[in-house]
Amino acid sequence: MVNRLVVCVIAILMLGGCASHTKLTNVADKGKSYDQTYLNNNFELIAENAEVDLGRAFFYILPIGDLNSLDDAYVVSELLEKYEGDLVTDVSIESKFGTLLYVSVYYVYATGNVWKRKEI
Repeated sequence: MVNRLVVCVIAILMLGGCASHTKLTNVADKGKSYDQTYLNNNFELIAENAEVDLGRAFFYILPIGDLNSLDDAYVVSELLEKYEGDLVTDVSIESKFGTLLYVSVYYVYATGNVWKRKEI
């Protein structure tokens, strides 16, 4: 009887799916007017509200594919690389996690304004 109960509980846990959503946005002040003047004088806005999606799949706890950690610095560098920029402002980073059966998926979605340094 106990063995059947344990098997049923394990089966229910393995078949159940779940998802969670976390918004990891650090909000800083918008800066002063001279900050915006500096940006406009030295940089060119090449992509407003630029976005990048990164994801990683896991089989149980073992990562499948890329082993880079999806921390803030890596996400911003991917955003810069995608749009060939030098600076990102107004960055918002959201993470999402979902599980179904044996596979878990962790996604990171980032948006921001990408700037490129002006040629002198």
